This record gives sequence, C-alpha cells and structure tokens, in this order.
Amino acid sequence: MTVKSIQNVEFLAEYEVGIPLLLRSVTSVVVAVIDDQGFVLDANDGFDYIASNIKNFPRKKSEQNVRDLFLNPTFNQLLTTKPDNNKAIIYKGIINLGVGSGIASSIKGAILRDFNKLVVFGSYDISELEQLNIAVTQLNEELAVIQRDLMKANRKLQQKEKEITKLMLTDPLSGIANRRHFDTVFSQEYERNKRYFKAEKSFCLVSADIDHFKLVNDTWGHDVGDIIIRCFAQTMQQHKRSSDFVARVGGEEFMIILPETSLDNGYLVINRIREVFKSMVYEGVDKQITASFGVAQFSEDDTPEQLIKKTDIALYQAKDTGRDKVVCYVSKSEQEN
Repeated sequence: MTVKSIQNVEFLAEYEVGIPLLLRSVTSVVVAVIDDQGFVLDANDGFDYIASNIKNFPRKKSEQNVRDLFLNPTFNQLLTTKPDNNKAIIYKGIINLGVGSGIASSIKGAILRDFNKLVVFGSYDISELEQLNIAVTQLNEELAVIQRDLMKANRKLQQKEKEITKLMLTDPLSGIANRRHFDTVFSQEYERNKRYFKAEKSFCLVSADIDHFKLVNDTWGHDVGDIIIRCFAQTMQQHKRSSDFVARVGGEEFMIILPETSLDNGYLVINRIREVFKSMVYEGVDKQITASFGVAQFSEDDTPEQLIKKTDIALYQAKDTGRDKVVCYVSKSEQEN
C-alpha cells in the first residue's frame, strides 16, 4: 500500500473508532493520531516500529510526545499552519522523523488537521527500501570477501614474519642457530639458573672449535672448509639431546648449551659428539678432521662473561694438550682438592 493509492485520507480523522484494522498491523504504513501538545493518542505498528528505533523513546502511548521528533516539517510549523476548514490536509510530501543529528526515518505521506488533533499518514518507499536492501546485501558480500582476503593476507604476513625471524636467527652456511640466537638463549638460560640456582641442576656451556681449520682451507680450499663446517654443525645437531642448544658463533667456532647437566654428564655428551665427528670421511680429503671442546658448569657467582671465559680456558687447554679432546674447566681450588 502506498500514499498514491489513497485518494483521500480524511477518513482517518474519525480517530474515535480507532485506526482501521487493515492499517493497524502494517509496518510499511505509518499512522498516528497526535494531540496539539504532541502526545500520541493512537498509532499503528508502523509508527511503533519507528519509535522502537529511537533511543529512550517511551514505549507507552500515554508517555509518548513527538514534538521534537518532527524534523521536517517541525511540529511548530504544523501547529501554525491554518487550513481552510477544521478537517483538512495541511502537509503532503516527505516527513522526516528522528532526534537531532541522529539517523532520521523518512516517510512519504500527508498530515491532516482534525480540529485540535493531527493525523499523520505515510508509507515507506518500498522500491527504495528494496534497492537499499540490495545495496546493503551487496556491500555485506563485498565486506565478507574483503574480510576473507584480509585474513589470508594476515596469515601470509604471519608466515613471512616467522620466515624472516627464522632467517634472522639462523646461520646461512650451517643451517643452525647464529650468534644472535645464541645470545638470546644463553641469556635466558643464565637468568633462569641465576634465579633458581641448584648446584645439582646447573647447566653447562661448551665452546667447540674445528682443529687446524686454517690448514683445511689452505690445503683443500674454502669449498671443502664449508662442507666440513656444515658436517660439524649437523653432527652436533643430530647427536645432542633434545633439550640442548647448538649455535655457530663465528668461523669454525661453535657454542653448546646443556641445560640441567653436571660436568661429568656434559663430558659424556660432548665426547660422543667428538668421536662421531672424528669418524667422518670427506671426498678428496686424505686427513682425519677433528675438533676440540671446552666444557664449564655454571656456578652461582659466575657472570655470563666469566662462564664463557671458563669454556675458553678449557678449550685452550684442549688445544695446547694435543687437540681432538674434551676438557672440563676445573678451578684452582678444585684442582688443589
């Protein structure tokens, strides 16, 4: 039902008999009877639908005042319009209802004066509503596509971030952790042991170095040297325990962290690695390649620098006493005992 289909709306002035049943339950048509103070005397479901979308608007008819809801025309304009007789249409066209700068509801219709009452009759433009619904549906579909694309892009971005982080923490030649990664893990392990120190569960730190590596490069070339570095790294990775951490910190130098490991057990783990690496054979290399290791256990008074220094001292001892061995750091007081 549209306004155009209504030839004369004056029959609505007979509000005493109520709004016709045909219009009372229709939401696409708005009908309301209002006194000259702005209070709603009667209204159909179409008006109730508009009212329900207005914040803080009373639900009871007796409490509903619409003076401020008329945006165009205003309620004062309607009151001051003087018709030729007591029952006449005083306005035809678009009626905007709403609150201030909020979203307004627009209906097409007419307003009739019936002595000291106003009868509002109007309807939504169904074709415009349908077009709006189509546009909203299309927009929702487009938003859903955009959302899916954003989720895919976000997953790809997260994957790229993981890849970049991995590259930042990985030594490109050996494929194991680099110096940056070692510094982070060593700092975490050190702080954890410092805070919850238990001598029997302290960790060990290991310095490892390929023996006579300069001679390897000079004799068989840097390509062979790179192969041996990768082989050494893979040997340590494959024969360490799952909780251990191996990193290449520069050249032929490597560091190993052995969590919750005594010095004796640390020696056993590293000596097994040493033996496996020593047994490796390389194409074109007619000499056995070995490595030396220095092992030190963290003590409560050690600073990070002091612990690393202990492993260096033990490694130097291994080098100075013939190489191809594992030497555990023992303090002078422990040696005397």
